[in-house]
Amino acid sequence: MEIVQSRRLNSIPRLKHGFFLPGEERSLEDNLSFKSAPRETVMEARRRACGFLEIPHENLTHVYQEHGTGIWPVEQEHCGAGALTGDDQVGRGDALITQEENLPLAILIADCLPIFFSTSDAGVIGLAHAGWRGTFDEIAVKTVQRMHSEFAVDARDLNVWIGPGISVEGFTVGDDLWEKFKDRWGGYSDCFRDATTSIDLKQLNRIQLEGAGVPPGSIETSGDCTFCDRRFFSYRRDGKGSGHNMAVIMRDGR
Repeated sequence: MEIVQSRRLNSIPRLKHGFFLPGEERSLEDNLSFKSAPRETVMEARRRACGFLEIPHENLTHVYQEHGTGIWPVEQEHCGAGALTGDDQVGRGDALITQEENLPLAILIADCLPIFFSTSDAGVIGLAHAGWRGTFDEIAVKTVQRMHSEFAVDARDLNVWIGPGISVEGFTVGDDLWEKFKDRWGGYSDCFRDATTSIDLKQLNRIQLEGAGVPPGSIETSGDCTFCDRRFFSYRRDGKGSGHNMAVIMRDGR
């Protein structure tokens, strides 16, 4: 088990975050999703992962991810939703936001992008799951907007990390999806490789975030590719049952 972190987010006091992956000895013993391994195996993997950040694994707070743009503001009453069985999440959606302390937000990742959000003082945090559907429908932008409407967060005060996920080299698509994206986002030519019909979801999310008012210098993008790097679980590379990585962010109340 390994952890990857953002240098930018590491500079924010009282903010804990990380992206957990199986590492060089990739095994389903390190899988963090109840969908892909027995409950006790997953629980032990979660204990080890959360040990990196000294976060109680039983407090991990999840949504039931459905590749949409549903965003949940969460409070202490939601703490631990989905942590122990995977059956009792906050609700259906793909992003979580909060101003609560000691409430770790968690997203499961197997190629999609985890997008971490924090104000400069860690007063409000968020975490979004952006696959191609979420990217197409601008879940990152909608998360910024919801943080503003719920907690009066100014986009200019946000720090964002687009974490490990599939790279443009791994995300080659068929003609239907290619045309769908080109019709809507084709003006951003840097996000497309015509020769291989590949789409750069990381770059497209960055562009969307900048358009939402997040300063370019406040956005960090991970170079890690879950598809190309075999340290990570990857659904596209390994198929059903491949296991899941996990993204976590929390305001530390200590």
